[in-house]
Amino acid sequence: MSELTFLPHPSVAEIEAGLRRWEERFPDRLKVIEFGRTAQDYPLLCARISDQAVPDDDKQIVLFTATHAGPEFNSCTGLLRTAKWLLGDEGSAPELRRKVITLICPCVNPDGYEIAEQDPKRGWSNSLGGNPCMGFYSWEGVRRPEQNPEAVALVGLMDDYCPDVHVDVHGVRYAEQAMWDTTGWSWGSSLARPYCRRLVHEMDYAADAEGFFPIFPEDASGRLRVTHELDGARDHFYRAPPQISAAVFSTHRYHTIAFHIESGYDESTLVRLRRCLELGTVRWRGELYTGYPTGQVGGWVSMTVAAWGETAAERRRSRVELWRKTNQFAYGCGHPEPARGLMLAFCATTPAGIKRFLDPGGVPSIDGEGPHLDVLMRRLRQERRFDAEAIAAYLEATPSTHAGTKYPEEPAKSSEPPQNGLALRLHIPYADATIQEVRLDGHLIRPSARRGYQAWGRPGTTLQVNIPPGEVEEFHVVTCRYETKTERRPGFTPEDWEFGP
Repeated sequence: MSELTFLPHPSVAEIEAGLRRWEERFPDRLKVIEFGRTAQDYPLLCARISDQAVPDDDKQIVLFTATHAGPEFNSCTGLLRTAKWLLGDEGSAPELRRKVITLICPCVNPDGYEIAEQDPKRGWSNSLGGNPCMGFYSWEGVRRPEQNPEAVALVGLMDDYCPDVHVDVHGVRYAEQAMWDTTGWSWGSSLARPYCRRLVHEMDYAADAEGFFPIFPEDASGRLRVTHELDGARDHFYRAPPQISAAVFSTHRYHTIAFHIESGYDESTLVRLRRCLELGTVRWRGELYTGYPTGQVGGWVSMTVAAWGETAAERRRSRVELWRKTNQFAYGCGHPEPARGLMLAFCATTPAGIKRFLDPGGVPSIDGEGPHLDVLMRRLRQERRFDAEAIAAYLEATPSTHAGTKYPEEPAKSSEPPQNGLALRLHIPYADATIQEVRLDGHLIRPSARRGYQAWGRPGTTLQVNIPPGEVEEFHVVTCRYETKTERRPGFTPEDWEFGP
């Protein structure tokens, strides 16, 4: 067996020197941020790449990290290649700099990265014996921070930016070594995968087009991945631990689309990350604005709770706050839902609002969900803020009988309504729907991106009611009337058994 050699990679000092040279050459494109130092006094560096002549308010924010596992040298070199391409003028790079703030951290475990050349086994951890990738994160933050200054510093950087996307890159160490590519999947944690699977599929398709042939692990094995034992069916599924990695922490803390990728080749890293960035400049299915589809933080049947704001920065602030307060929210829609023409959605934003408006009140409800609508109406009539008669007139025209409700599953950590705005979306399954009337809390509202409603198509019709900062109450109800010319015949009649001539 031939001897293995480390693949070519710069030292930590060479990484810093190289990034500083690039910063001098492209001062309008690159800013090098030192966001911390390690126990061995190595700098933790982030290359912030964006067009500084363009205001940041409407830019997406993407974070790329590497070398959590120190010896995986090509995770670092793949990010350096990505940074070099992004600083140039080839292809989509100039547009990406105008529309995205890309944060590239090529070495988040410098101690392990440097140790690895002398002792690869030790390189998986930092110099204090901590693992910057897994084992030192909890849902609240960094466990045993004195052993993991790298993780503490990285959380600080993420707190500053609240990224829309976070990709943690993993790879190989030897020049003679190859490895399969995977996207949105991790050996170490079953949780290190994104809630937006469309993004990772598009990244893999870009790699397909360049001949890299990434593996889709569940497809390839023909088995679902699970987080717990399934006695009697273990060989038909495969299990992985639900560890909290840096990427998992990003999802939990900021509602980031966060995941791991594995790379056997630097070029594959560049191809997939380039496609990832490009997908932040398009309008996604069901969305009004361009950018990653991170705004919806909860949904129940035909409605969703979403971030408020006209700019990416406004929506990011709203998204992060709403995400952190989801355990104080209850929301839903009228049930049974009408087939056409009418829609109802509601949201309680505080524990008090849930108790006051959505407690079943001792009245049995279908499927154990929310209160009957007559109970809800009695409660609304006790609050002068609502036009209860207008809501009652809507309810008389709908087949809905009760409030189908998604309740929180964890104790609330806050009791105040959101301070950065709130949007409620109704998803209408007709592309030609014409909005006739929209009411918030019974009051007519007009089209407005800040205080009112918006409606757009692709593929059906989405109606979004915007409640700005300072105006979010503990309970809101939205009613909508719309028209459609689309005819959809339900059921199967005796005539349907027959074929034509």
